[in-house]
Amino acid sequence: MGYSYGVHSWDTWSRYLGDQHRIPTRLYDCFKTPTDGTAKEIPQYKTQYTRFDVCLAAEARTDSNGRRFEEISSHLQDHAPLSTMVKIDM
Repeated sequence: MGYSYGVHSWDTWSRYLGDQHRIPTRLYDCFKTPTDGTAKEIPQYKTQYTRFDVCLAAEARTDSNGRRFEEISSHLQDHAPLSTMVKIDM
């Protein structure tokens, strides 16, 4: 499994994992999220990905603009050691 944080609307790294290695990915970003329901799937991905309108923080919370933040430990807790690749953009 690949986790990519800070994907904006496109993520080359996760597409590479899916296209070249058939690794499913989970994409996270809470700042480049359409609030009007217009988010569309990215047709260029050959392997399934899932997008979440969530960002990372030191503790789980929702800010005054309604953006959700979660701890990375909650995303990785059910994965075995060395089973997950992670990319975090700042």
